[in-house]
Order: sequence, then C-alpha cells, then structure tokens
Amino acid sequence: RTLEGIRRDRYVVSVGSIEQVSTGVAAPIRDRGEVVAALSVVLPRETDTGPAVAALLSAVREIERDLRSR
Repeated sequence: RTLEGIRRDRYVVSVGSIEQVSTGVAAPIRDRGEVVAALSVVLPRETDTGPAVAALLSAVREIERDLRSR
C-alpha cells in the first residue's frame, strides 16, 4: 500500500512483514493534523483483521478527541 492509501484509510494492515505467522494492524494518532503517535496490534496471520481495525479506529477517535479538548 502507498502512504496516500494509508492516509486516506487511516490504518494499515501488514501481513507477515515482521514474522510470517503474524499480521500487524496500525493506525496513526493525529494532534492538530500532525501524527504524534500510533496504536498497533499484532494478530495471528489467519485472524480476521476487521474487528481489530474497528477497535483501533475507535480508540484513535477517542484519543484525538481528548487531544483536541486540551
């Protein structure tokens, strides 16, 4: 995937990039438009990533909302 696609989708799924048996899912956290951190999870390769993506994006939204309220 390209960085443009990751920016558009707000997450990335990387199958087997560190260990062949795992899949990484990550989402950036932005503060006033700048990426300041990221949340990630590593799953067994065969695991459906949909629930992890949904959970990460939900957590990112909450964190970004908290950052905006500072």
